[in-house]
Amino acid sequence: MSETIPASLEGSQRQGSCSLGNLRISWQAWRSTPAGWQAECLLQLGNSMSQIVLNEDNPSQSFQLSGDGETAWGSLDLTPAANGDTLLGITYQTSGLAEQIATLHIWNVCRTCDHVPPMYGNAFLGNGGWLKVGWTITGSEDTCQKVLLNVETADGIKLGRDTLTPQQPEWYQVIQQGYGYAELLLAERFHVDGRIMLEATLRHTQSPTQQVTLAVLPGGSPVPEPEPDDKPGDTLVLGPPRNFASFTYPRALQPPSAGQQGRRFFSLSNTGAFQTQLASLKAKPDRAGMVALAQGFKNDPAQFVDQIASLQGAMGRLQGPAVQAFLSLHPETLAELNAALEALLGEPVASFLQDPNYEGQWHRLQDSVIAIVVLGSRIGRHEADLIRALMVCHVATWLNALIPIPQGNPSPQPTPTPEPMAEPTPTPIPLPIPLSTPAHMREVLQANSLLPDNILPLPQAPATSTVSPLGYADIKIIRQRLKRYRLGELAHVENVMRGETKEETQQHSRQIESQQNDTQLSHDSDQRKLDYDGRSHQSEATASSPINDLKREFDSLKKLYDSDGLSVTVSGGWTDTLDGPTTLDDQATLYARNLLDRASSRVARRVSKLRQQRTLEEFSELHRRRFQNEAGTGHLIGLYRWVDEIHVAHLEQVGSRLILECNLSNPAANFLQRSNALHGINLSVPVPPWVAADGIGAVNSANDITRANYLSLAGRYGADVRPPPPQQRIVNANLGTDPPHPIAMLPVPDGYLAASANIAYAWATPPSPAGQGNTPPPTFDVLVGDAAQKIDPGSDPNPGTKTLAAVQATDGALPVSIVAAGLAYAVNVSLVCQCPDDSPLFRQWQIDTYAEIVAAYRLRKEETNRIMGLLAEEFARPGSEGRRETEREELRHGAIQALIAPCLALDTGVTPPPLTPEQVEFELIPFFRQAVEWAETSFSYFGRYSAGSTTDWLNMVQTVGQDDGFHEFLQAGSAKLLLPVGPAYVLPMLFYLASGGYFWFGEPGICPVFEHDLWLANELKSLARRPPEPIPFKTWEIEVATSLLMLQQDGTLPNLIPGQSDDDTEAGRHVF
Repeated sequence: MSETIPASLEGSQRQGSCSLGNLRISWQAWRSTPAGWQAECLLQLGNSMSQIVLNEDNPSQSFQLSGDGETAWGSLDLTPAANGDTLLGITYQTSGLAEQIATLHIWNVCRTCDHVPPMYGNAFLGNGGWLKVGWTITGSEDTCQKVLLNVETADGIKLGRDTLTPQQPEWYQVIQQGYGYAELLLAERFHVDGRIMLEATLRHTQSPTQQVTLAVLPGGSPVPEPEPDDKPGDTLVLGPPRNFASFTYPRALQPPSAGQQGRRFFSLSNTGAFQTQLASLKAKPDRAGMVALAQGFKNDPAQFVDQIASLQGAMGRLQGPAVQAFLSLHPETLAELNAALEALLGEPVASFLQDPNYEGQWHRLQDSVIAIVVLGSRIGRHEADLIRALMVCHVATWLNALIPIPQGNPSPQPTPTPEPMAEPTPTPIPLPIPLSTPAHMREVLQANSLLPDNILPLPQAPATSTVSPLGYADIKIIRQRLKRYRLGELAHVENVMRGETKEETQQHSRQIESQQNDTQLSHDSDQRKLDYDGRSHQSEATASSPINDLKREFDSLKKLYDSDGLSVTVSGGWTDTLDGPTTLDDQATLYARNLLDRASSRVARRVSKLRQQRTLEEFSELHRRRFQNEAGTGHLIGLYRWVDEIHVAHLEQVGSRLILECNLSNPAANFLQRSNALHGINLSVPVPPWVAADGIGAVNSANDITRANYLSLAGRYGADVRPPPPQQRIVNANLGTDPPHPIAMLPVPDGYLAASANIAYAWATPPSPAGQGNTPPPTFDVLVGDAAQKIDPGSDPNPGTKTLAAVQATDGALPVSIVAAGLAYAVNVSLVCQCPDDSPLFRQWQIDTYAEIVAAYRLRKEETNRIMGLLAEEFARPGSEGRRETEREELRHGAIQALIAPCLALDTGVTPPPLTPEQVEFELIPFFRQAVEWAETSFSYFGRYSAGSTTDWLNMVQTVGQDDGFHEFLQAGSAKLLLPVGPAYVLPMLFYLASGGYFWFGEPGICPVFEHDLWLANELKSLARRPPEPIPFKTWEIEVATSLLMLQQDGTLPNLIPGQSDDDTEAGRHVF
């Protein structure tokens, strides 16, 4: 423990630090009163940090930290001592957590008609059964899917109750009692076969409580209690700092050194026949061929390692809890690590590596993992066992290269050699590489497998994801607290001349004139707010978060990496390491100050809105003010000024996170659709007929109405229209000799023209009279208008038909005649009449139909306007609290949909399918909800740029009465989200994105890494070994406008620019 007392602050300020095991505490204390102290303490355990402020009003505060498999909890206290001093102390417990997983009950889903009674049960968990979990399954009333939970200690102390449902299948509870600390997770798991399992995961520990005094803060002369005052004082009572906002700031991504890559990763690549064939198929590319080859490999028991125990020699021992215990070791020396490895293998390390079967079995393990990843099968326990066996081989290879140990007794630890300098490229270098420190040995024991980029990811991914990793960023928090008040700008000037009496009456009601003054205040506050660099807030839209620059840096970095594989040349402006950490801290602080400046300006505008809302109260207030200056010797002047709040802010760093970029199209579309349906309607603004939409061309006049589009137009607007006149009509006539009827007139309908004719005929030749000589042959001709059709009784069929393709195009009657000799006949003539598009009949139909469609459109538009008016009144009402929470929930829903899109695009027809719908619902989506730290998500909106599209006024009407941020959300055409991923979920998330939708179900720590994600995975390991760098404690002040007014004591106008007088202004000298 160490304590520092600055010479200049001795007696008024103290600071110090101490380490309690892995728990580090830094504190700073200063006098808040002559006899009291205020202290700010920073606690750190691994990557977890917490800041606590203690004072006389808040003398004790609890904490809880978890990091690197260890948990610490307790409280910090400011305790007065008997001699007047103040003791700063900590009461804490710290220990590792033991995990217990148990299945409490298994049952089946039922139907409501099954009449299944409720089921009850309980179980005891923890060492000695100190925790009791009771449950009630409600039965067929809820289809056996609802579980009532009751958790208590074994001696009956109630700890909590909750309900599990398919919508909320998990319950997490933290328990802190005298016996220790525990984390309890109760989950309801649903399976495809209809089974439901109630599972419990208990992580608990028992450790003694320890008390440590961090500092003794000297007391002072006690201050007597103040006497009661008739008038309230003006002393401000300031509370502890509050979290104002958080933001992300990009980190420089460094390439792994040769030593880091050698310790932290091992390759799954080899030159065997299986991987060689896979590489050649990817080069074609042939995704189906790669899957078929991997399936054939998996079905061959001579190649695929189905059971590690089937391997020969010591390799068959690399399975089960013994391997997990070995990989969890924290050895201090190489000799200790070597002894543990030999105990696991049952033989010396050198003998294990020199076994004739070692290389072949090692390649089979590698190929088996590659086959499972290529197939995209559900990755579970077996692949985890394969990877752990390869991890042991990796440790043995490096350990054998570092320590040439003779068989039998382990040799002492050699003298460590300096680690070679980092190479500019992450290509492997020949052995050996130093492995001397405990941290280095832990890195080898926790190494991750590296998937070869010449095979994975598979070519021709089913879908392109809109989510991609950018890099790492620091999470920084702005903390602020109220410091003081001060007079701001002039709000009103009251002048009363000598000898004048002035009376002013103000009535506050729905129609008061002060509403215009409130609106003017909003403009004034915008004009008077300036940034620290002198720019007005009118340009605040140009300010952007530093994380927005991260895309360009990491995109260029990735292009360089993809072009050369693992041989990477760092060049260009992708990294900001040349500026040094001091410059980065200054930039982060400057960005935080700008962020708060803009926020203070927005607060001023929101105050203006609140003033306007106050005028909507139903009561009226009447204020009368009288100014008497009849007996005065001079003029009276009253200056009313706004009162501003002055806040002090500082910046704190929480940790570093992997940042994912997610792009969403129309982020508010789902919210708007559900909001419309909530009102019992789901209207859309009717598209005018003169606008082409839905496959229907634009109709600008009656001439555009056709037989093809009139039904679609009528259906769009619900118009009642007549069908068009038939395109053709047929007029018939019958002619014959019995009775004689050789001539007829065929009337052409109005609006039609004769086009063609069809003739059906038959004849009969009477017998020749006896005694007469040769008779002339019979003749048969049909005349239709100006056309003639000759029928030859000697050659034409009887009966038969003839067609006149063209007849006289007349709109009147058309004559038909028969000329025949020597036979009896019967003729039917069918005249085909056409209605052309330029006929008066069709023109009139177009005009009538167009009028009906336009009338129906106007009726629909009036109805829509009426509905929109009702919605506008609804959304304009006060009570829009929770809109920003709705906005964040919609963005989170859209981001999760974008994350699961690659998985849903996979082929579900294969056996087995990549993921079942139940696995997506109960495993994949909860993973994304836990992996992304949604509270730290930042986002930006972009407008709509679709030319020629109609405006969705029904959706836009919902923006009435909304604040600027929610209005921007409703109008956004697209959104870019920056999603921070928790450290424990980084490797599974990178695997999921790189594989195109295949999910890693195993332990996150042993998740394979794609080669193009090597830099990101290495940075994760570096951040886990390096505690976050503290930010220099710098504070700045922020001015926030309020709605308070104060009358100035004198009539002197305020001079807001020090050093400039009225003489300077009149002379033209201005200071800016």
